[in-house]
Amino acid sequence: MKKEPLFLLIVILAFPHAGVRNSVTHGTIIVIGKSPRRVILAADSRVGRTQTGVGIESVDDSYCKIAALGGHTVFGSSGVIGNSTTADWTALSLATAIATPSTRMNREEGLKFILSWSNSIIKKLAVFSPEQLSAVALQNDGQITTGVLAGMNDDGTTWAQAVTVRYSASVGLTVPTSYDLIAKEHMEYFALGKGEIVREFVDKTSERAKVENAQWAKLKIKRGTRLFDEFEAKRLVDLTIGLEPDKASVGGPIDEVVLDARGSRWLSLKPNCQSGSAKRPDR
Repeated sequence: MKKEPLFLLIVILAFPHAGVRNSVTHGTIIVIGKSPRRVILAADSRVGRTQTGVGIESVDDSYCKIAALGGHTVFGSSGVIGNSTTADWTALSLATAIATPSTRMNREEGLKFILSWSNSIIKKLAVFSPEQLSAVALQNDGQITTGVLAGMNDDGTTWAQAVTVRYSASVGLTVPTSYDLIAKEHMEYFALGKGEIVREFVDKTSERAKVENAQWAKLKIKRGTRLFDEFEAKRLVDLTIGLEPDKASVGGPIDEVVLDARGSRWLSLKPNCQSGSAKRPDR
């Protein structure tokens, strides 16, 4: 995976003393499949809720982590993606509020969007206490929340911009860089959140991954086709749900959306998430 740095933004915030009363909503995983002319997002539905930032106290298997926005774009986010106490925002609701319903976004406009979204979510994350954010950061290599926006240029090529909000006790909440997800020729896969199993099976770094890939070769759908790409993205989420040791962090139904020159289409979607603008697939 190649990450191309685009900008530097540092935000230092003062945290309210009462932040410990807010309950963190934390979720993984999102798989992004990207080729020069197609983008696929697939996500599980589980979020964990915690007062401390660690030690999940309850889970919800109906959460919406990906959305089809206006302008031929799709969005997804993992990490701290809501406040369970107030329930007045989610990562998706902040993205939806920024989206322009009908104007196609190019890569440069997508960069402005993802920057605006990161600034919005930093303001929301400021209600959590330093102790909560430190606990989340410690468990996730300093990362608090990651968002990705993907879209289509006028020439039919795809772009995808990602940004990660980080936290350290000395600096506070920061957005060090945004980056492009780059796929030069064929479909390549990226993961937000619990990505270790995704990389294991994409790179075939274990015996079980080699066995799984051998089973894929026996399918009636050919590798490299649209149908195979859609199958693989969803399967990588399914494998994470089945094999991730931390069972509280992943689970529930899998939502999946594809974006190409025809627009965005849902391949699978929970009924409670059906406010997105994507069409159902014509298969």
